[in-house]
Amino acid sequence: GFNTEELGFGEGDCSKCGRELLGVTVQVPHGDHNPRHGGVFRMASDNWHHLEVVAPREGLLRVYFFDNYTRPLEASGFSARYLRATFDEKDGFVDGAEAFELKPAAAGYLEAAVPGFSFPLHLVIKVVLGGKEERFDFTLRKLGSAGAEAVPPRPRRPEDSLVIPASAAGIVSELSSRDERVRSLLREQDYKRLFLPAFEAKALALALEKKMAPGEAADRKRGLGRAVKEVVRGAWLLDHFGDQGDRTEVLQQYDVFSSGVKALKALYPAPSAGD
Repeated sequence: GFNTEELGFGEGDCSKCGRELLGVTVQVPHGDHNPRHGGVFRMASDNWHHLEVVAPREGLLRVYFFDNYTRPLEASGFSARYLRATFDEKDGFVDGAEAFELKPAAAGYLEAAVPGFSFPLHLVIKVVLGGKEERFDFTLRKLGSAGAEAVPPRPRRPEDSLVIPASAAGIVSELSSRDERVRSLLREQDYKRLFLPAFEAKALALALEKKMAPGEAADRKRGLGRAVKEVVRGAWLLDHFGDQGDRTEVLQQYDVFSSGVKALKALYPAPSAGD
């Protein structure tokens, strides 16, 4: 998701009491899921452990571990293995037959050789967390970095710079384009980037409801409310399960998200060319 590792409360006067405010920052958990080594970042189902998988050079795989504040964890206490996989449009990742153990390195990560290295590199990483082996699916498309990379600043929220169209048709058109972007990322298995179009779609759906609900008849207002709730719920869960790399859940939540988008398009169809 987006980078909110530090929440800023700016200086100025309080709108309620008029007293001067001090500028402070607060670190929050899960505020920064940006990869630190140019790899692919995932969150475990316990919502605490995080891992980054990276190929620093051809033929080599590394796995870094982090806590819920994205602070590095010593990897020697983790047990992990990887399987090469193939990707099928219908079935998703199809596991290879042979597993390769990832071994601790002195610098604090796990690593293993990858024979027959080529991109895209489809991998299944299985890590023991809390006594239970958990599966993570990864697709690497480029080499990462051997050292830590600076994390570029990002907007506090994706929707902060979003321009909301003036008309319902314009909002639905923008909503449809975000839906197409989500589908494109699903085809590319780029789950970490789902948050941007999903959260923009959420903001557009909420803006549409705010604009149109007051003037709608009761039945249309209920339909509008249901559709907006589906988009909002789907957006949050696409981001959540996208961070985990859980393809099955991501696709299930996309069904919810897209159902809401379709309902909104039906309620407010695009005008025909002659209109």
